[in-house]
Parts: sequence; structure tokens; C-alpha cells
Amino acid sequence: MSSVVSQAEGLLRDGDIRGVADLVGRCRRSRVLVTGLGATLAAWKHTFLAEPRDVDAESTKVLMEALRKTRLVEKSGRRPASVPENADNPVFGILALYALLQETAQTVAFDARRPVPPPSELEAAVGILRRQYADEIFGQLCDLATARRMPSCYVAALHGWEVDRDRIQEIRQRRETVPPEERRALDREIARLETDMQRGAERALERIEGVRLPATYTSKLTDELEILAWLAHTPERIDDPRIDRQLLDKYDIHPGRPRAEQLTDVEAAFRELDQRLARIAGRRPCADRLFGTPAREQLSARQEPPHRTPQAEVRDPDPSLPEPPAPGRRMKR
Repeated sequence: MSSVVSQAEGLLRDGDIRGVADLVGRCRRSRVLVTGLGATLAAWKHTFLAEPRDVDAESTKVLMEALRKTRLVEKSGRRPASVPENADNPVFGILALYALLQETAQTVAFDARRPVPPPSELEAAVGILRRQYADEIFGQLCDLATARRMPSCYVAALHGWEVDRDRIQEIRQRRETVPPEERRALDREIARLETDMQRGAERALERIEGVRLPATYTSKLTDELEILAWLAHTPERIDDPRIDRQLLDKYDIHPGRPRAEQLTDVEAAFRELDQRLARIAGRRPCADRLFGTPAREQLSARQEPPHRTPQAEVRDPDPSLPEPPAPGRRMKR
């Protein structure tokens, strides 16, 4: 089997997908060889199913048909819905990935000629992918949540982000050809879309049962909680143009609004994140220590007078005000 796998890897390295299809055809009667080829395809899937539109390539269609004609697949049925629920053969994972990306390609770029799997097939494909690629999906969600690293097309599709991901890629290509002032607006749009996906990744991760979230994830959320506490004590920083706008967007805190409304937004964000961290880390919430009645009176005393400077005329921030806590550093309470 090692020689067949080596041949497949060489063909994939060269981008010869039709050659891989021919190899699958020659090995179609051997379950062992087809399984080995399926595992190889799973490891190299980024070379021929990197984007939804790859399903339209004729060579990819030929490869999928070759896989469906193997004895392994024909015995179980040629469609994801006919695969046994506990089937873990990597060939079924590749066919499921192809089915999902057919639907995704239609979502991001409609083509009436493109075949789309029926809902039952799509549901079965999603179930196969979630079982076979669980670790990979989890890792990509963590990368998105902690570092805003763009997920693969299939992970985005599994979580309903395929349009946002496609839009981000389109904007990144476009921004290279526009003047600086338009580029800033495009960067702002990218940041907004990334923030929406990041929040979605956090929700997805925290819904997974029986999995311990990595320390980098909880540490990042703790850092953000500390910054929200810092903003509660120095709310004038919300209007500072140097503040991380992605963080403000993530927690729905808006520069330029009346100070009382900003403090209300900060408190709501702090309490929500505090409860999440308490659930994740198994500790007591601490929001009442910051926003209890005595503390609230002290924070309210820091509100600006009613006639505040409009945002467009905001003066340079007071350099004597404290800077936000650096990542990994904890503020003293």
C-alpha cells in the first residue's frame, strides 16, 4: 500500500487530480488500497478542495466519480445519506466534503447548471464531516476565536460563515488596487466581518460538551474582561481613536454616545463575559464587585457633563490616563 500512497502524494503534489482518479480506478476493488487513498486525499484536501468553486473543476468531478465507483462505496451506497452513521472511512469524508462544497459554491456564486445535493444528502454530509474532522474543526475554531485566523472553506460552511469568508477574500483582493482612503473603509469592513465570525466561533466552542477549552482561549477572554474593567474606570478612553475598535465592536460599545450609555454598554458586556468565564473556568462571577451599588456610584461620578465635545471634535487624549492592560497582564482590583 505504501507505493500506492506515495504515487498518490506525488500526483497531488503536482496537481494531477485526474492521475489520482486513474489510480483510484485501478485500485477500486481493494478496500485496503482505497482506504489508504482516502486517507491521503483527506490529508491533501487543501490542494483540490481549497475553495467552494473547486467543485466545478472537471478533474475534481472525475475524482469524485472514481471514488463512488469503488467497491467500498458501492456496497454502502454512492451518496452520504446511505453511509452508516458510524462509518469512519476517510473516503466517505471526502465525498461528504465535496457535497457540502457543492452547496457552498451555490451560496456564494449561483450557477443554475451546478448540481446541488438534496437536503437529506447535505445533512448526512455535515454529520460525517463533524465526526471525521472533529479535531480539525475544533482547532480551526480556536484559531479563529483567539487569533482571527481565517477558517477553511468547509469549517466556514459548517457554521454559516461561507458568505462572510468569501466577502473577506474579495475585499482583500480589491483593497490592493484602491486609494488609501478607500482602503481604510475596506479594512473597517474586513474587521467587522472578522468580528462577527470570531463571536460565532466563541459561541460554537462554548457549546461543545465534554471538551476542555485551551488555556490560550480562556486567557484571551480574561484579558478582554480586564480591558472592559479598565474602560469602566476610564470611560473617556472609549472615544480615544487609539482604542481597539474591533474590541468595541465585538462587545457592542459605541464611541461618540453619551457617557451614561457607554457605561451601560460596558457593564452589560462585562457581566456577559464574566458569566461565560465563570462557567468555563468554574469560578464565581466578579461583576458585582465592579458594578455593585457603591462601585456604581464611584463609576457614575466619572461621567462627563451633559455638554460633551462631539466626537468629530474630540481633543487629543490625556496622556496621564492609564493605558489598557497588555495581553497576559492582570489589572489589580
